[in-house]
Amino acid sequence: MRFSDAALKSLIQQGEGVALEFKRKINHPKKIAKSLVAFANSLGGFLVIGVDDNGFIYGIEDEKYPAELLHLISETDCTPPVNYSLFSIKIDNKYVLVIEIPESLTKPHFIKTENQPYIRVGDKSIVAGPVQIALMKEKSSKSGKINFGEAERLLFDYLTAYGTITLEKFKVLSGLNVNESSERLTRLIQIGMVKSVFIETTEYFTLA
Repeated sequence: MRFSDAALKSLIQQGEGVALEFKRKINHPKKIAKSLVAFANSLGGFLVIGVDDNGFIYGIEDEKYPAELLHLISETDCTPPVNYSLFSIKIDNKYVLVIEIPESLTKPHFIKTENQPYIRVGDKSIVAGPVQIALMKEKSSKSGKINFGEAERLLFDYLTAYGTITLEKFKVLSGLNVNESSERLTRLIQIGMVKSVFIETTEYFTLA
């Protein structure tokens, strides 16, 4: 997607969100890597270099350096590397770099030094939980079979009574370990019976 200067300026004025993040400079490679990974693991988005968190357009002095550094960050700090498109756009006689990161077909992507995947929630990049990682590895499907046992019965009774539950609470309720609890929730999400929601940066599960 190619933004006109007017369209990008309008978008910047709306502020950061689930698909838009600002960076004044590329001076913290790990933070850039986190943003690249989070957008790729989610629904994609735009990272704009030369704009601060408040939407003030500073511009960049040198287009070549951040472009080269960005390539290096994607190749060395993200595993697997994150694909992106890079555009230089002039706004108010200043140049900003717009990095378009599509939703990845090879997710989950991890920060190599942390071995952690990130996802985008609101205007933040947060560590993905076990269920989100499992969903990234699986193709979402509304079809399929699942064996309903005591854990599922307890889950649906709890959700009917209280509305939401965390992974940790379901683990305690069901008596399953984290991996087994994550697998059960993942399968229920895939067949459309449960959905994942975020309140602030905490993941909850509710009836779909």
